[in-house]
Amino acid sequence: MTVWEAIAVFAGIPLALYLVLGLFTLREKFSGRVRYRPGASWDYDPMWWTAEPNGIGKPAQPRPARPPGPTAGGGAHGSW
Repeated sequence: MTVWEAIAVFAGIPLALYLVLGLFTLREKFSGRVRYRPGASWDYDPMWWTAEPNGIGKPAQPRPARPPGPTAGGGAHGSW
């Protein structure tokens, strides 16, 4: 194996692999799709996300009152 063959195998092949993978990551940038930029008009309907779609439109339920006194220990100080 000559020096040039060794360079081609140990440097050329990994370099070609990195270039191909790099082009795959940039393909969306070159696709020509229009992206939203801050300050541009938003031409789409508003969409609200909720973790529970059945709960949309229902009033919020009040939380039960906590009993007075000490609660569960813990926290950042680690005295559990």
